Amino acid sequence: MVLFDIEFNPKEQAAARRFQHTVMVRPTDFRPLRPAAPNMRTQLQDLYRELISDEQRNQITCGEVVQAVRDGRSPLVLTERNDHLDSLASRVTPEVQHLFMLRGGMSRKEL
Repeated sequence: MVLFDIEFNPKEQAAARRFQHTVMVRPTDFRPLRPAAPNMRTQLQDLYRELISDEQRNQITCGEVVQAVRDGRSPLVLTERNDHLDSLASRVTPEVQHLFMLRGGMSRKEL
């Protein structure tokens, strides 16, 4: 396997694209269940745990991914947690024929 170190100018790349990127913000009714921890690092980790376990939020996300694929689009879903990635993937796999997952913490050999 050969890995390449490629440099590019982001502005030039954006100008050369034949398509437009769109970021869709999808507000939900998510509200943290626990009060904020005094330690900011702990507070953020607690918040992440609550976000990825929010069933309604995950259903909305997966439903929109499936609909985007049906519409001929190629959605990109970003999550910081591997367990969340696995959960979302298991939900959309029955509906999405080609699913590509890239997860953090992978060694060069696994890539």
